[in-house]
Amino acid sequence: MTGIILNKLTFGYSSPLIEDLTCSFSRGWTAITGKNGCGKTTLLKLIMGQLKPWSGTITTKGTIAYCSQSTELPAADAENFMWDYSGTAMRLKGLLQIKEDWLERWSTLSFGERVRFQTARALNAEPDILIVDEPTNHLDSESREMLYNSLKNFRGTGLLVSHDRKLLNELPFQCLFFKPPSAVMRPGTYLSGKAEESREYNELLNSKTQLQKNMKRLHTEAQREKRLAAKADSDKSKKNLGKKDSDGRAKLDLARLTGKDAVHGQLYKTMQNRILKEEEKIAGINIKKQKSVKLYSDTSSAKSDFLIRLSAGRLVMGARTLVYPDLFVSPLNKIGITGSNGCGKSSLVKYIVNSIRPDNCLYIPQEISEKDAASFTRKISQLPKTERGKVYASIDRLGSDPRRLLETESPSPGELRKLILAEGFLNSPSLLIMDEPTNHMDLDSVECLEEALKEAECAIMLVSHDRYFMDSIIKTEWKIEADESEDFFKLEIRK
Repeated sequence: MTGIILNKLTFGYSSPLIEDLTCSFSRGWTAITGKNGCGKTTLLKLIMGQLKPWSGTITTKGTIAYCSQSTELPAADAENFMWDYSGTAMRLKGLLQIKEDWLERWSTLSFGERVRFQTARALNAEPDILIVDEPTNHLDSESREMLYNSLKNFRGTGLLVSHDRKLLNELPFQCLFFKPPSAVMRPGTYLSGKAEESREYNELLNSKTQLQKNMKRLHTEAQREKRLAAKADSDKSKKNLGKKDSDGRAKLDLARLTGKDAVHGQLYKTMQNRILKEEEKIAGINIKKQKSVKLYSDTSSAKSDFLIRLSAGRLVMGARTLVYPDLFVSPLNKIGITGSNGCGKSSLVKYIVNSIRPDNCLYIPQEISEKDAASFTRKISQLPKTERGKVYASIDRLGSDPRRLLETESPSPGELRKLILAEGFLNSPSLLIMDEPTNHMDLDSVECLEEALKEAECAIMLVSHDRYFMDSIIKTEWKIEADESEDFFKLEIRK
């Protein structure tokens, strides 16, 4: 049975974000993909009834469970799950390694641990429809594997919004590709859908190239006919004939009557009409040009030898302890901090930002509260026009549409990160620290961010579980691993 049916669905804010969308979601997983802010989370809210469409209908069959991107607070029914000792609940707690004290110490849990708890809670409800929004954000490789296995076992209708390449190529049997205000459903995984999209793009590019070649040939032929027509007109002119040349005048009059000498003029007009039609065809093929991904900034390396000097020591994090050696960050260093969830990566970064206070540092945390997000968007709106223009130019280069960003009151988490990064780069930071920078970002945006960070002429410190992303940027790794017990961790520097 079909779980969800959308019929001519239209919704937006000041302009349509989703327009005349008709599709269905049946048993199995459907991935919903597209750029940040394109309407993925908005579609989920429409399906759950949190928003009302402008027009069209949404039909759902069965119960719905939702795993939100936000982990700031546990879900309302979290306590029921925590004290549920049924076979299903215990299996999920074991599969995702949920511990009994997690709900009591929610504020001290890592974001990855919170995601695992929220996912287990939703699966335990055994819904007919399960909606998960960026489920692998904050998860280390081990936790991601746990989550993959738990979602694979779901037998209802699943909707997945994610930028995780492994998840997108293992779970879905179909993918909905968003390009506002339209969307295209393609069968198969994300990879096969992108391959089909790429094939269509290449066909379009080849068609445009062929049309442009035809245009060039038509222009050449048209100019030739124009010259011949002009010569024919000149030859037909009676001005060059003598007054007594009655035979010549008679021949010209006969040529005008039969139209034989007008053939080149007619051919020229035909060519012009064909050129106009070809121009219309070419104008109808809209192929986006490749954009620069360089952020609008004047980033430069610091003049001092070291931006950070931290003597060897211990960082106590509740019941856990992180032991670290002498740590140095010099200008243009590209450092990646890696390790399992809860090992102290974010705690170390916060300690550096709050205690060491490096000069001219731009820090973007792992999660941004709704209050801070609202405050920042107000700050952006109050920037001088020139600076605001530079911010939106950088947003465009990072793969988002500034116009759509201006229309929404609350940017998506991915777009909010881009805004903070773009605004922060106006101050030419010497050190950029980002905690899980690819979380909430679509794949196109991740690639744009990757290229932008490669170009940035400042020191960079990244915390991320996205190995492909890290390997393309970092030169030095600060690896944190458990030493003998789960509550004792040690940092090792690797180059």
